[in-house]
Amino acid sequence: MWKNITRFTMRLFQRLSNIAAVLSVMLTVSCTVVDNELGEGMLPDAERMKLTQETITSIACYQGAADSVVTDDWTYPLLGSMVQPMDGLVECSMVAQFSPGFFESTDSMWGDAPVIDSVKLVMNIAKVYGDSSTVMNISIYDMIENLPYNKDSVRLSSYPAERKLGQLIHSFDITPKSTDITEYLPVSYAERFLDTTGRVFLDDTLFHKKFFPLYFKTNSVTNDGALMGIYPGKSYMYIYYHNHNKPTPDTASITMYFDNASDGYNEAFTVIRRNYDYADPLSGVNPDVIDVKEAQSAFFVTSLAGLTGRVVIDKSAIESLKERAEAMGYSQVAVNNASLVFPLKRLSTPSFDFACSELGLYYDYNKQNPTPDYENRLSGSSGFGGTLNRALEHYRMDVTSYVQRLLNGASDRYEVEVTPGSGVESSPSGVQLVEGVALSITYTMLK
Repeated sequence: MWKNITRFTMRLFQRLSNIAAVLSVMLTVSCTVVDNELGEGMLPDAERMKLTQETITSIACYQGAADSVVTDDWTYPLLGSMVQPMDGLVECSMVAQFSPGFFESTDSMWGDAPVIDSVKLVMNIAKVYGDSSTVMNISIYDMIENLPYNKDSVRLSSYPAERKLGQLIHSFDITPKSTDITEYLPVSYAERFLDTTGRVFLDDTLFHKKFFPLYFKTNSVTNDGALMGIYPGKSYMYIYYHNHNKPTPDTASITMYFDNASDGYNEAFTVIRRNYDYADPLSGVNPDVIDVKEAQSAFFVTSLAGLTGRVVIDKSAIESLKERAEAMGYSQVAVNNASLVFPLKRLSTPSFDFACSELGLYYDYNKQNPTPDYENRLSGSSGFGGTLNRALEHYRMDVTSYVQRLLNGASDRYEVEVTPGSGVESSPSGVQLVEGVALSITYTMLK
């Protein structure tokens, strides 16, 4: 019996010893002191850094205007004229190439002794801006020369189309309420297409060299007015004819397409003329301040090759930032984030709806030379911002790359242009930006 008690006691003592050992290890681990600054003393002074923030408000603003914008990438070329209080009269005309729906290698595609019976023009109205009850007079002209043949070139709103006009083909009145314009053109106009010598119906290059574009323009207005967005993809010219083929004459038609997208055969673009004298003298732009060297407390930005703002960042403020960093022993300034903020005039709901939904930033708008951050936006990056913030009543742009280039000496371009954003410039819109433009910079100083 005593032997069994002794064995039990020894086993109990052994188990208690094991538990004590485990608790000792656990207590030792839980009380270990961790050095959160481990390695801090190994960091050389030359690699130490400091994060700070600064806001620059010494920014001069000027009223500018676009000379020309690219319009051949617009989905809907515009036709019409309209007066807007903010920036006055805008007149939009359209240059449109066309080509047949098929190409033949023969010079006798029309058959024997063909005769044109009628020519029907159909132009699809995809959008209407302004007063849809406006009576518009549309004139169609034959142009006397082809467009410069280069599919990679851009077509601009400043194209001097009216210097290249031939005869007036047709003129008619319309109110832009219907979905299509349908008019019959003179048969004499289409008879030129019967001449197929030179195999001009072989491909679009030969065809365009012989048969030039049409030019569409409308009458001017002094108030209100309207603009029509024409969709080339649903616009056609139908040429109906018959021939004297033996033994069975044909009665047929050929379709000329204005489509400027699916096959890339044709160009269709908008030509724009501006007259800022028609702007409202109380709420619109003063034409006398456009492109002058006198700074303004507010400026307008409008679409359709309209108004732009020129903004000049204070060079001395940027240089002062660098000098202060150097005085504290830092050799580099790395921009973590830089934002350019444009307050806008307090707006009513209709004015908010008319305001540009997005703004862009260019070194030179007419030459389509964007700032580096906006260039990234145009190539698909979404970090630039520039969209209208209705709640805060401002536009905010990420200009980190632009400011970094100023700080490291890679650029000396302190003047930039504020414009409608990509995709905004092809429909009527505009906004007035007011004083209080600010450049906020968050940066790290490195030794």
